[in-house]
Amino acid sequence: MGGQAKDRAYELANDGKTRASDAIFSLGKIVDENATVIDEKIGPKYGDYARSAAQTMQEAAKKLDSRELGDLGEDAKEFVRK
Repeated sequence: MGGQAKDRAYELANDGKTRASDAIFSLGKIVDENATVIDEKIGPKYGDYARSAAQTMQEAAKKLDSRELGDLGEDAKEFVRK
């Protein structure tokens, strides 16, 4: 019973990780798609900020998606220790 609960918790955590990375990637895509509007309304400097933020979000999403849950847990422990 404990093993089944552990397996189910792992599945749920992995699903949550996937959903989070998909959401971050989608948000980055939306920001990137609207950068030209920002160029026109506010100025190209701010459009470039938006593009940079979009790229950072998409890269972070890909990195999150590629990491294993155990590695993410270790990173969190290390962060708390520091």
